[in-house]
Amino acid sequence: MPVSENVIDYALNDVIYLPALKDVILAKLYTKKLLEPFLLKNLQIQNKDYTIIFLLTMDTPFPHAS
Repeated sequence: MPVSENVIDYALNDVIYLPALKDVILAKLYTKKLLEPFLLKNLQIQNKDYTIIFLLTMDTPFPHAS
């Protein structure tokens, strides 16, 4: 079922303030000398391999290669 134009407009308007909010948060982190630790932690989270966690939470066993 295609998404209606109203739903698309709502979604676009729902996130319109996020770039400005990001700037405010980053400025506060910088002022409090927390920007670098935040960026490092963010990179750690982005680069983490969540595959095993995903596989352990699956309801059905994952087929293993023989």
